[in-house]
Amino acid sequence: MSQIQWPIDGKYGKDFKTTSSFGWRTHPITKNRKHHNGEDLWSSREPCYIEAMADGVVLKARKSTHPTGGFGYYVILQHKIAGEYYTSLYAHMRAGSLQVKPGQKVKAGDVLGKMGTTGHSTGKHLHWEIWKGKKHGWTSNGKGFMDPVEFMKKFNGKESAAPAAAPKKPTTFAAPKKKPEKLSEYLNKGDRNVETAWLQYVLGLKVDGIFGSATDKAVRQFQKKWGLKADGIVGPLTWRKVPDSKPAPTHDGKIVKPALTAWIKKGSRGEDVRYVQQQLGLKVDGIFGPATDRAVRDFQRKNRLKVDGIIGPVTYKKL
Repeated sequence: MSQIQWPIDGKYGKDFKTTSSFGWRTHPITKNRKHHNGEDLWSSREPCYIEAMADGVVLKARKSTHPTGGFGYYVILQHKIAGEYYTSLYAHMRAGSLQVKPGQKVKAGDVLGKMGTTGHSTGKHLHWEIWKGKKHGWTSNGKGFMDPVEFMKKFNGKESAAPAAAPKKPTTFAAPKKKPEKLSEYLNKGDRNVETAWLQYVLGLKVDGIFGSATDKAVRQFQKKWGLKADGIVGPLTWRKVPDSKPAPTHDGKIVKPALTAWIKKGSRGEDVRYVQQQLGLKVDGIFGPATDRAVRDFQRKNRLKVDGIIGPVTYKKL
């Protein structure tokens, strides 16, 4: 039989605990009486990595499409334990943290993602389900589901954690093609995700998506430059200041004209906007706001171009 372990490293009751047990309860959001088909686990560890409970195959790894948000970002695995099939579900994981994809084989202890609070959730936790069968099912009364704590007692013989998984090389992330619009969670030291990869890309750092000491130092310098609290934590205020594109090269202190990859207009952000502002003698902040819009229209008017405040190839060539 393959190793069976808790989905969080450490000892149950000490390093992580149950916040809502398997069984009948009053739902914390809807306030309706219903069966809780899994176990809600919480740990103060940050980030808290969620791991496979046993060897298996990934059936699903995605964001829930349920209107209420459902499981948020979740993973379902299929296992064969003691000659019988089971599936396990791990829900509400942090956006951008999923480490597996459908069809992938995993070993007990492999990292699936990070504990979060995505979907229909009131706070950070892992919702963990175990279903007996080849495909994960659902019932309103808990039929077909296994009580995860009792399951662990049965196969581990006691309420203790399986040995912690051996340290793994951190998964790396490449910078996305464009800046993620919103942060799913605040970023800080220890995180691993595409948002961190974008930060590293625009700040001129080695891009691996791992928020380490070098990224922390660069973020603090960036925050100080913009007059923000230099705490190394990237929240909405810091994220809004993060460029939409990598800084353009400069020559003698001037921004070198970048290639026009898309029409520039009110609301645009990035190095092409910074170049336009530089050429028009405006404050260079990379944000196409009302002042930039007025200056572009004046420039178009003086050069007998269509006055619409939109910079396409013709206007851009004149700058």
